[in-house]
Formats: sequence, C-alpha cells, structure tokens
Amino acid sequence: MLPLALLFTFAAEPTKTVSLELVDAPITQALTLIAEVGDLQLVMGDDVKGTVTVSLKDVAWEDAFNAVLLTHGLVAVPVGELTVVKPAR
Repeated sequence: MLPLALLFTFAAEPTKTVSLELVDAPITQALTLIAEVGDLQLVMGDDVKGTVTVSLKDVAWEDAFNAVLLTHGLVAVPVGELTVVKPAR
C-alpha cells in the first residue's frame, strides 16, 4: 500500500511540464530541479539520499516528482507553504 502523503495533490499549476536527462544524479538535485518547475519550496534532511537516473521529455512535473520519490521510498508531506521530503517509514 502506498503512503497517503505520496498521493497528495500539489497546489501549483498542473500544466507545467519538465524535460530532464540525469545520470546517477543525487536524488536531492533531481527533486530540487523538478520542484523549481512546480514552484515548490522543499525541505529535505540527511536521510534523503541516493542517486537517480531519469530521462523525461515533456512530463507533467507532478508525475516526474512523484516518480522520483517512489524510486527511493520517499514521501512528500505538505507543511504550510513548504513540502517536506522524507522516507516513507
């Protein structure tokens, strides 16, 4: 079962898309790049780690963000105007 926080709807405009080619990039960098497209203010601790390889072309930024979260068992939790990324555990 997927954590509920992973499935929340972002408040930013859903029509923005992202194109991104990354190879073995730090996951924090990938999430930050995607979050900039969606105007998200991210908070990530030291427990958000690992690398990710993505090849995306004109993908809804929300889908890209959630896919990167999913690859590392992370969730995004809204806290006021911020989005906290943390392990799902």
